[in-house]
Amino acid sequence: MSETPPAKVKDGHPSENLLRLGGIVVGSVAGVLLIFATLQPPSCLEGDPCARIIDDNFKKINKHVSLGLFVAFVVQGSTTAILHNKSRLLVGIVQDVELTFIPPLLTCVCLFMLMVEHISCLKPFFVHIAADGVGADSGRPVHSFILVEWLPDVPL
Repeated sequence: MSETPPAKVKDGHPSENLLRLGGIVVGSVAGVLLIFATLQPPSCLEGDPCARIIDDNFKKINKHVSLGLFVAFVVQGSTTAILHNKSRLLVGIVQDVELTFIPPLLTCVCLFMLMVEHISCLKPFFVHIAADGVGADSGRPVHSFILVEWLPDVPL
C-alpha cells in the first residue's frame, strides 16, 4: 500500500511579501491622513509650548541622530544589494534563497522611517497641541510623527 506524501505548503513568492509590505505602508499613510483630516489637531508652529520643547539642542541632537541613521541605512541597503546580486547564481541551486533578503529589507524600511522621524523633528510642522480635557497634558506639545512612524514599524 503506497501512501501519498502530504502536499507541501508553499510560501508566498518574495514579490508577494514585498506587496504585503507596501500594503502596510500605504495603509498606514492612508489611515494617518484620514485621522488628521477628520480630527484636525491644532498645530504647534508657534507658541510657548513649542519654543520650550524645540530648542537648538533638540535640533542638534536630531541632526546627529538623523546622520547616524542615514549611515546605517546606506550600509544596510548597500550590503543587502551586493549580497542579492552575488546570490543570483544560487537561485537555481538553493531553494528560496530570495526569502533570506526580506529581514534586511525590513530593517532598511525601519531605519528609513526612523531617519524621516528625526528629520521631521527639526521643524515643528508635525507637532500638535494636546486638546483640552486630556488632564494634566492639555496644552502640551504632542509629537504626532512618532505615532505615525510606529504604524508601519510595529507590524514589521
